[in-house]
Amino acid sequence: MIDRDELAIELQALLAHLRSHQPDALVSSYLAHADAHQTVMQVTVTGSNDVQTGAHASAPAGEASAEIAENRALLRVLIAMGIPPVEQPRLRSVPAADSSRVVHFPRTEAEKAEPVIESGEPEDISWTAFWKWAREHGFRDKAAVEAALGRSMNDLLPAQIRVLLEDR
Repeated sequence: MIDRDELAIELQALLAHLRSHQPDALVSSYLAHADAHQTVMQVTVTGSNDVQTGAHASAPAGEASAEIAENRALLRVLIAMGIPPVEQPRLRSVPAADSSRVVHFPRTEAEKAEPVIESGEPEDISWTAFWKWAREHGFRDKAAVEAALGRSMNDLLPAQIRVLLEDR
């Protein structure tokens, strides 16, 4: 059985490590692909110079596959940004470095115009933390969240969903 709290702690350690090197970095993640075999997450970090670094990572389908893939993708972004390794005894999602999956790209004018939610709360950044928050607020699963939103949540970030749920 996967320990989701351990994955959340790992994500918090990765984010703290990122912030120790890039305090103003914006982090976004989304589900890029999921099927019966694997889950693929994309994580993008935008630095103070509006340069984005993004990476994809996968995990075998199963319990907490999105969280594992998200942590792996964030770790790849850190590697691509040249940030030294995380000082932590063990990370369960540490992938082999694979530069073929790392992409640097500038933000488009449309992306710069999008509002950015910068609360810094774990539930606005991590899907693991978001689902913990959602369950604490009575949302049992994705169907319950989408029913409350009145729309699909597939194209939204955790922070955007939380704002919409709190504003209803």
